[in-house]
Amino acid sequence: MVGPRHLLTCSHVVAWNPDGSAGWLDFVPGFFDRLPGPFGTARATKIYSFRKVVAPLDVDELRHDYVVVVLDWRIGDRTGWLGSKSYTDGWDGQAWWSHVGYPADFGGLRAAVASSRI
Repeated sequence: MVGPRHLLTCSHVVAWNPDGSAGWLDFVPGFFDRLPGPFGTARATKIYSFRKVVAPLDVDELRHDYVVVVLDWRIGDRTGWLGSKSYTDGWDGQAWWSHVGYPADFGGLRAAVASSRI
């Protein structure tokens, strides 16, 4: 979450239609094994992309594998959000970033969390 109604995520998770439009997208923060999840569900009303990316990804597509999704209600008021800021190379090498893995990577268990320098 980069705002109360704005989600930054991967382009390859969007169901892109052949005409370039997007299929439906529901966001369920904290989802693991039951709906609606601890914070409820929000539906996308608009999706902004630089490039529409679908898997499998090549090196160039990996650089553009992001979208900003506008949600139908302020679910971020329940979850909190990080905000956004323009990138600066002064962040390089710092331990400020975390990657939260996919549950399926670990046999369906809850997502693993790791933090390291990038």
